[in-house]
Amino acid sequence: MSKPESSPKLRSVVKPTTVLLLFLLFSSFTHAQTAPPKFRTAPDPDWVLSDTPAPSTASRDGTITPWVRLLDDQQIRIRPDGLERYFRKREQAVSEKGVESVSTLYFPFDPAFQTLVVHHIRIIRGGQTLDVLRPGEITVESDDPDEYSLETTLKEARKDDIIDYAYTLRGSDPGQAGRFAETLRLGLYGSTDRVRRRVLWPGQQKLYWRTRNTSLTPSVRSLGTEVEYLWGSEPPAPCACHAEAPPWFDPRPEVQLSDFATWQEVAELASSWYRVPMPLAPPLARRVEQWKKRLPTDEPRLLAAVRFVQDEIRDGGEQGMHPSSPTAVFEKREGSSRDRALLLCTLLRGLGIEAAPALVNSTARHVIEEYQPSLAAFDSVLVRVSLGNLSYWFDPSQTHQRGPLRQHANPPYARALLLQPGSRTLVEIPGPPVDSSSVFVKETYRASTYKEPVAFDVITTYRGIAADEMRRQLSWLKLEDYAKQKRDHYSDDSSTLAAEGEPQVSDDQEKNELVITERYHLSKFWRGRTVGFRAEQVAEKLAVSRGQSTGPLKLYYPLDFRQVIELHTPEPLRVAGAEGVLDDGALRLSYKISADPRVITLDCRLQSLRSFVDADQTPQHLKFREQLTEKLSMQLTHSGDPLMLSYVIEYWPFVTLGVLLLIGLFLLLW
Repeated sequence: MSKPESSPKLRSVVKPTTVLLLFLLFSSFTHAQTAPPKFRTAPDPDWVLSDTPAPSTASRDGTITPWVRLLDDQQIRIRPDGLERYFRKREQAVSEKGVESVSTLYFPFDPAFQTLVVHHIRIIRGGQTLDVLRPGEITVESDDPDEYSLETTLKEARKDDIIDYAYTLRGSDPGQAGRFAETLRLGLYGSTDRVRRRVLWPGQQKLYWRTRNTSLTPSVRSLGTEVEYLWGSEPPAPCACHAEAPPWFDPRPEVQLSDFATWQEVAELASSWYRVPMPLAPPLARRVEQWKKRLPTDEPRLLAAVRFVQDEIRDGGEQGMHPSSPTAVFEKREGSSRDRALLLCTLLRGLGIEAAPALVNSTARHVIEEYQPSLAAFDSVLVRVSLGNLSYWFDPSQTHQRGPLRQHANPPYARALLLQPGSRTLVEIPGPPVDSSSVFVKETYRASTYKEPVAFDVITTYRGIAADEMRRQLSWLKLEDYAKQKRDHYSDDSSTLAAEGEPQVSDDQEKNELVITERYHLSKFWRGRTVGFRAEQVAEKLAVSRGQSTGPLKLYYPLDFRQVIELHTPEPLRVAGAEGVLDDGALRLSYKISADPRVITLDCRLQSLRSFVDADQTPQHLKFREQLTEKLSMQLTHSGDPLMLSYVIEYWPFVTLGVLLLIGLFLLLW
């Protein structure tokens, strides 16, 4: 249907001047929406300590550290009318390479609730102080509203210059629900001479704090209506943490501040936000009734509710501490982990299934027990379900999880704060069992003669957690891209690999078993007199980055990865058989090389027995991995191309040229 024309009378009243005014109004509105937030300049606030602690007398080696931070100063003032955070940094380039690092200054903040005040930018050069604060040169670093930052570059900076700058952020995050929590680092990974952390706290309120990885205590004094807490130190040497350390491992010294004394206080406040609204709103009630009619028992009803929230409710980002209305989230089909947790609890309540939300820290995991209680200690929400005599933990933010309830594996977050009456402390989340995930790769090479291309089939079977992960990957990765990745993985310089169609995917979601079948053929496979095989995918699981390191080593867990290479040969071939099991309490490798007339098999199975290796055991464990990699290969001798004729045929121009050169050299010498 064509669009109806506007009434002539209405068109006549829209005068050109009106159009111009509307255009100007819209332009100004758009500019207001997209223009970067303003900042201002001002001297240091009167409440901060503006003195400069004495620098370290340590010598500087510019070949090791191109720049150093002479001072890292952070001061916080908490008042009923707001929160102020003062930052001051003094940095020096000790080599030409370090000039670029110290000459660009960043001012990160959230314009949604914070304002930026820049106090000074100075260059100290040869005993002279240069004022280089130029407001017109402070610009937006990124257009991403979630990671807003202003920056400026000091083009006149030189080697040995000291860059001294300070700024304040004013404003409290409304997502913190009016409560206070802060983590102050007392030592950094980089080279820092002096660290100062200062907090001014209302005298009539109690501030709770806890240190980690340090015994440093603050000096405390009363300043009228406020109490000052001051931590000052020369930080220890930065540690060389392993690149593959567990996510919860952080050896940096820190102090955590909060206005909560106990986890019970946190649970009592957060529980008030997660009350299930009863009776159910009509949209939710209708969905619950559909499940009740279609599904006969609690187990399939539970899984239907979990899968609905996981797969049908899109990720809406993490904004604030309060979950949204379950009805609004249901109708919008979008929400944060908090929103989805409350929605799942609401649906399960309607089904008559007991469920409670639980706050977790997906990074800190069990180390959260060392934290000072606060709302900021958590970054996600799970749901604990009680059914029969068993408990199950579900992550509403996870997707594409399948399989029966008896095979469900809990998320690996270790500790949680349950939001239910009587919750007083953190509780343990039982980890996934060792057998909750497995991958079985079978590679089969078939050759009836040495002249024909070799048929090469790969069948990979994923079960449990591994099937969930692969299903999730295939939900966003195109099959042709996956196929290209696999071709690149299997291709090498000695043979020519060609795929016979795209990979075939079979997904048994009831059993949570996903199978991918790939078919290839290999030409120029039998070259020379030997051919080698290696359980490459097992080797990839054993590979770790090298370099100086301290701390524990992360392990894939749960891991049960088996790779079988089966070679059907044109003639009986001899192979040195081998079989064994190597186990250091963290990893176990079972391996076997066998021959059955014309079928030769290399069978390697790698299992993880825990999720990390302790720091004092890591050096020995890395040596153990080297022993494991030696068991992943086999070498065969065959009669397919003893004279290397395939190379001669392929590279005949170069071979011919080489022969002619040799003849010419012989004649010349003769």
